[in-house]
Amino acid sequence: MKVKPAELALINGPSKVVIRPRQASGEDPIMCKSWDLGAPDVRYTTTPNAGADGVTMSNGYLGQRTVILDLQILGDTVHDAYWYVSELTRMAHPNATPELTVVRYDTGDATPIDDIRKPRMMLRPNPYTLVYTARSAAIIDLQLSFTCPSGMIDSGLKSYTIEDVAGDDDAATDWIFPAIFPKGFGLVGATYPGETINVGGDGAVAPTIYITGPVTDPEIISDGDVFKFDGLTLDGGHTVGIDMGSGAVWLSDGSGSQVIDDMSAYGAVDWGVSTYWIWQPGIHHVQFMSIKGTVTVQFREQWFTI
Repeated sequence: MKVKPAELALINGPSKVVIRPRQASGEDPIMCKSWDLGAPDVRYTTTPNAGADGVTMSNGYLGQRTVILDLQILGDTVHDAYWYVSELTRMAHPNATPELTVVRYDTGDATPIDDIRKPRMMLRPNPYTLVYTARSAAIIDLQLSFTCPSGMIDSGLKSYTIEDVAGDDDAATDWIFPAIFPKGFGLVGATYPGETINVGGDGAVAPTIYITGPVTDPEIISDGDVFKFDGLTLDGGHTVGIDMGSGAVWLSDGSGSQVIDDMSAYGAVDWGVSTYWIWQPGIHHVQFMSIKGTVTVQFREQWFTI
């Protein structure tokens, strides 16, 4: 699968190198002759069938993919070609963890056609496959090779916020009602705030949940799965985060910094009913079982192709 997007960017920490396809004007210092996303490796596991038919069960799953960039380095009036080669080869250092982003544009239109998905790939370099040739003193051909461990292309960060119900509170009030029974008491489920979330893409996602106080013993439910705290009180502005992929649970003091001792939050999880969940592409419902506080749900969709 070879494509020529309008703009690529390799980002590694504070360093960013923008790469564009070959332009007629020749003004860009780095030209992308071609790039190859490859395809995720398909690997198989085999398990003998426990039955008497002797059939061996085989399951396939996706693995890593290789990304190759063929570049032509020309330099510009600010830096020569060798300066740009140095910047790019830093991206291929074994300690580097570059991110490749892609922006494409409609013909004759400055609006990115991928503005919604904002595709990106998290890469690891293959430093021993670095190939470059000095075509002349001013032009260098460079090939960079990377591994995308997940084999998937991420979307931009999707974020949904579920806020407390306006006008509801926990204060005690006097009830005036006719003395006719039976009566129904309590907060019905429909009163709790919720959100319907459409997960696109080709692969499963593990959302990260942020619950911000004031709230006591927060609980969230998604498609029957529950994550609940017992013995956790969040003051206004304080947040507990739950990474459904890694299993991490941590506290934030409101400044955005993660509290070093996160065992107080992890230890307050009610593991008798709580479980981590993964979302397949499709419609999912999230309900926040509280009339105080705010929930933010974030994830990146997973795609096979741009």
